[in-house]
Amino acid sequence: MNSVDYFKMSLMPISQTYAWHSLLNAKEPSDLYSITLQMSAFYGSWALWKIYGEGNKQEKAHFTMAVAFLSSLRQHRIATIVSTGLVVLNYAYPAALVLPMSTSKLAKIVGKGDFKDKPVPMSIQIWSFVFKAYFVTSIGFWSLLTYKFVQLD
Repeated sequence: MNSVDYFKMSLMPISQTYAWHSLLNAKEPSDLYSITLQMSAFYGSWALWKIYGEGNKQEKAHFTMAVAFLSSLRQHRIATIVSTGLVVLNYAYPAALVLPMSTSKLAKIVGKGDFKDKPVPMSIQIWSFVFKAYFVTSIGFWSLLTYKFVQLD
């Protein structure tokens, strides 16, 4: 892994820490819209970087993040519920594929290397754990955010 890989890996727990801290400390409905706006802008930008900066044509998160961004910008409750629910699904589908994978298989699929007949380096093992944890915490975050919008009157 190079320094850019380490930086991107660190963004996963940093962004999730910020997201969860913001959500758990939200007091007003406007806080929920602000959190949705911020996180969808960040993760939408990240998805666009993966597409245009790294050439990953399979990345589709920018669509759901754009809808979440626009619905929260307009503070439209029903549209925000639908869009954040779509974001949950956007994470759930790849999570169902990624979470059961071995570290070596996951590393090969995402282009981190082929470790079929050799030991997986510690850096790749850590990356795999962080990557999988990111999916789990993201599903939890967007699910709780969706639930909080549903609970608004």
